[in-house]
Amino acid sequence: MATALVAGSLSASATALLGAGTVAKGNSNAGAKDATFIPGEYYYLKGAKAGVTGGVEYLTYLKGQVTTDSLAVVDDADLTTSEATDRALWKVVEVKNPATGALSHWTFENKYTGTLLSDGSVNAFEWLAEGVPADGSGTAADVAATILKSTQGLDLTKGEHYEFRRVYTVKEKVVGAVATQLTVANVLDGAAGATTNNVSEAIVLVKYDKDNKVVGAIDLATAVTADKTVSGIIEASATSATITGAVSTGKKVTVAAGTKIVLNVGNANDGLTVQPFVPDYTMALTATAGSTAGSLANVIAPKKFTSFKFTGLEASGTNVLAANEFEYVQLTVKGYSSTTNVGDNQSTTTIDVLRAKAKDAQGRALYLRMDTAKFAGGDYYKVKLDTLSKDGGDIIAAPKAVIQSYAFGIAYDYAADSVSIYPKFTLDKAADPASWSDSSTVTVAANTAAGNVLAIKQFSTAKELTLVPVAEVSKTAKYTFGDITPGGGVATFEDGVSYYIQRANKAENIANGKFYANNFYGAAQYMDSAYYLPATQWTVKEITTGHYTVKNRETGATLTGVDGTDGSIFYTGEGDAVAVAAADTLLFIKVPAQANDKYLGYLNLKEEDYRNKAYSISFTDYNGITTFVNTADSVLRASDEGVYFKLSPVPVIEKGFGADTLVRSAYYISDREGKKFITYNDAQTGYKLSETATPVKFLFRNVGANTYSLIDSVVSLPASKELIIDIKSGAVRPVAVGSAVTNNAFDILVEAAPEYVLDAKGHYNIENMRGDMLAADAQGFGMFRKEGELKAAYEKADFALFVDTAKIDKIEPSYFILSGAKAEKGTSKLEGNFLRVMSDSANVEGYKADNGLIRLAFVPAKREATSDSLLVNFESAKVDSVGYAKTTSKGKVSQFQFKIQYTNTDGEYLVENAAGYLATYNDVLCLTANKAAAQLIKLTSVEAPTANEGVEVSEVKVIAGNGAIQIVGAQGKKVVVSNILGQTIANTVISSDNATIAAPAGVVVVAVEGEEAVKAIVK
Repeated sequence: MATALVAGSLSASATALLGAGTVAKGNSNAGAKDATFIPGEYYYLKGAKAGVTGGVEYLTYLKGQVTTDSLAVVDDADLTTSEATDRALWKVVEVKNPATGALSHWTFENKYTGTLLSDGSVNAFEWLAEGVPADGSGTAADVAATILKSTQGLDLTKGEHYEFRRVYTVKEKVVGAVATQLTVANVLDGAAGATTNNVSEAIVLVKYDKDNKVVGAIDLATAVTADKTVSGIIEASATSATITGAVSTGKKVTVAAGTKIVLNVGNANDGLTVQPFVPDYTMALTATAGSTAGSLANVIAPKKFTSFKFTGLEASGTNVLAANEFEYVQLTVKGYSSTTNVGDNQSTTTIDVLRAKAKDAQGRALYLRMDTAKFAGGDYYKVKLDTLSKDGGDIIAAPKAVIQSYAFGIAYDYAADSVSIYPKFTLDKAADPASWSDSSTVTVAANTAAGNVLAIKQFSTAKELTLVPVAEVSKTAKYTFGDITPGGGVATFEDGVSYYIQRANKAENIANGKFYANNFYGAAQYMDSAYYLPATQWTVKEITTGHYTVKNRETGATLTGVDGTDGSIFYTGEGDAVAVAAADTLLFIKVPAQANDKYLGYLNLKEEDYRNKAYSISFTDYNGITTFVNTADSVLRASDEGVYFKLSPVPVIEKGFGADTLVRSAYYISDREGKKFITYNDAQTGYKLSETATPVKFLFRNVGANTYSLIDSVVSLPASKELIIDIKSGAVRPVAVGSAVTNNAFDILVEAAPEYVLDAKGHYNIENMRGDMLAADAQGFGMFRKEGELKAAYEKADFALFVDTAKIDKIEPSYFILSGAKAEKGTSKLEGNFLRVMSDSANVEGYKADNGLIRLAFVPAKREATSDSLLVNFESAKVDSVGYAKTTSKGKVSQFQFKIQYTNTDGEYLVENAAGYLATYNDVLCLTANKAAAQLIKLTSVEAPTANEGVEVSEVKVIAGNGAIQIVGAQGKKVVVSNILGQTIANTVISSDNATIAAPAGVVVVAVEGEEAVKAIVK
């Protein structure tokens, strides 16, 4: 049997682990029979190699480091931080009987987590193993145990006995032959004579009874007189062992899936010996930055810091350790050979130094070093703070000093939980002058924490800090963690928040407002402040308590020096500065809310913008000369004249890192008609307009406050292209992203270019291209006629039609078209003859044109002031109500609604209905689905017909011009003009029916008393 972990009858003064080895500090654990525990002391639980690859292993607790609270074993080489060490240290704890107060048993408490190893129920641990040795023939090395998983814990109750054993779990049930005894080998293989491995394998904590038998194991000797299914735990001493007694004729045995086999044979019985082991070794620490094992910052976790000070030390005499705050850093200096003349500078080397936070009177850095002078009354050198000097670009010792006197080590004693400080070299003189710096030769010898350390020594007049052989000092030469206080502390951040970053130790960057950025196509660098660029924003995410990742919001790249997976600890410095280990100190400036939106840094248009506007692309050089992207024979060229394009969106692209993932909107660029799109030319060396080639999907990325680079969003980043203007050749061509220096930043100019007339309310003559005007014939059908035609049947008033808003929409508003309109002032009440698509009555004679197209007619209808429907034929006995919703009785209001669409020719329009376009056939108004066959019309403003006298219809118009706004029909009303920032440009009462107000170029908002505010673009 392998060595067992036992909790039995223990005395109050000591307890034993059977076969664990004597635990005396510093002694070997091999060969002894019993171990005496000292309550309250910490021990390692040292594991034998069984089932674990590697050398000496220690049981450790992984709570908080993995998904499930877990136990594992670690190699002693991995115990390089105080956290790792504390997780592997266990304190012996007495557990007393609550009734009698007498000792009941012992347990172990983890130093880092405070968790008891005896927490919970039994048989809850198992090794997660890599690989499955064949049918028990493998050795311990075949199983690379990695994690001892626990969902409950281990219960070391009095008198119970546990061992870690190799246990096989049956994958699929095994059915034996009739009247045949199954062997363990049969179950391992899957069936008698089979070669398939039918088990999984792990090292499991197994409970034994007082007779050293596995608790819960079934009886293997019972005869089988009826069909029997075996399950639970099988304990056997050999693979040839049978798992039941004799099997009667005609009967058979089945072993259920999930059955566990504990095979007590040498090659399948590798136990984990757990024994206490007093930690008694010291590690020499380094000043290495980052996550290097054995660095000071890592070992004293969670007390991470960039600087520290010793508290609670005697401040008598010249104890510079007690009086100063220090940083432990590495310096590359000009060095000396082991025996050399003073002042003879030789090759460079790297040393660990203790640098004081304080400066001398000249602002120079001060470093701890061994002095050349001694205290009176013994061979004990003084310790002082001194500067370093420069030899050109090299760091050298101060005059009459040796560079090795600045090199110090810090050693960590795991058992004492303390550190000692020692010079890495001892220095002596060849002669005997007043001090060894006066000698021409200095002898340099290596020193360790086992040789000489800094300690307080009592001299005749005072206690002083000096260098003392370890043999002469006690624990006074060591400083516990309680004596070490972080000088700056650990920085904390708000999880998921984005920041701008500046270098705190580079005044020019702060003064110039430069931010650290990771640009779209290159390495990180400091760039001009740009609150509108996500490349200058870094999002902080907390991985575990105090550990943060810092990633660029645009590219997702990790900040230099930060662990992008597990996160890093940041330390506070002077003011608001923070640092990662020994890296640059940084200022983290929280991104304001308005700059933290997910569309930041890229053009993102609302639908009303790209549908109602057109855009020109121009580049202005340093001489103020503006060059536009234009077309010549469908090829994009540079020009001094601009052309306006339309933009249409493609699906958004999510990119970057942060609370809100960046959303980058890409756009197709087309001519104003939306027929030809910008594509690459056949050689991929330029751009053209094409109706058939695949259009380029452009990202408009901010490179300035109002400038953009145009980047192909489809190809992978290393091959990505951006559009530039070649000033010399006039070509507009693609280049690799980032290769352009000055001619890739474009101004995007905007002009109104809506697809539909946005405000057509008013009285009009609707004319075709011959000058004929729309009116109703005697039956109400729409016809195009001239005034006086058909023996003066059509008079002037017959052609005056009223266009009123039917549905307000920022992109595609729709209108009613009426003849004989009557409106009630101050309400939305309207009645008259409404133009209607006669689709509901299309089969009635005369409701189709001769070509079979549906006709349109003017029909009497009324819109009540508060109604959401039209009352059709309201004068007749049978009223037809047409609602705006789809739940109407006879038809939809869409039959009455028309959109007025712009064409490529100014002043010419198409009229669109949900069912088609207005067309004419022999001057008869009808509807066609073919846009090319639609009737072009003109709208000529007219006065309201006399039939409408006394009816007031709002006709205030706002017209944008060059440097001014023209307001018509607002006499006596208050008008306020403001810019898009809300700043008032004009606030006045209009005294004229046609007033002009000066306004700056750009978008302005005009609010007329009693009317809805409108936007206008002043040229």
